[in-house]
Amino acid sequence: MSSRVDFGHSGEDVQRPKIADLGRWRMPRNHPEVEQYRSLCARLRQLTAENEKGKGRVVGITSAMPGEGKTTTAVNLSVTLARDFHCRVLLLEADLRQPSIHAAICPTGGLVDHITRRTPLEEVLIHTSLPQLSVLTAGALDGGSSTEHLGTSSIDPVLATLREFFDYVIVDCPPLLPAADMGLISEWLDQILLVIRAGITSRDTVRRAVIGTDRAKFSGAVLNGMIGTGKVFGYDY
Repeated sequence: MSSRVDFGHSGEDVQRPKIADLGRWRMPRNHPEVEQYRSLCARLRQLTAENEKGKGRVVGITSAMPGEGKTTTAVNLSVTLARDFHCRVLLLEADLRQPSIHAAICPTGGLVDHITRRTPLEEVLIHTSLPQLSVLTAGALDGGSSTEHLGTSSIDPVLATLREFFDYVIVDCPPLLPAADMGLISEWLDQILLVIRAGITSRDTVRRAVIGTDRAKFSGAVLNGMIGTGKVFGYDY
């Protein structure tokens, strides 16, 4: 697979009938929470710069349980890096069991199609309204298991190509509990951000969730749904 494949907006679109609409998760530019995402992006870029040989550019966004806001965080982190920091960003959906982005966009293919049916990568990448941001959805399992696809060696050349072309690959991961998928995905990642729903997710749930995951890759947590501080979003490292 050549790293010179055109993943940008120029040239002819192949099997990409529309631009990805991320409006379900994307916050307006003037929303108060957007400034929090800018701060998060700035810290993320600092961590990346501090790592050897530019590692840190493949970032997994996960949570202990479903419904804590990991997809919203992944989308808005990707948008902010592309729009405000002018980075080339890929939003990669790796939650194969509940692929909400794939379901909303309804593309003709995705990650699974590329690694199982050899659909060319440039045919399954989707443009967005931001020239610097592309999306690769999960695709359809078609009866296969998520662990079968996530554990395949076919993932390695895909990630090598994406690392070479994009400044950041933001991976919308499955929750840590109860499925085992994240154990496979964590091997792809340089760092992991854990989204925690304030007032909902218990400390014990978080502790149980991170057992068995490479703790060294956890860069920090995004505390989502904060109240009482004048903000509804917060993060901490």
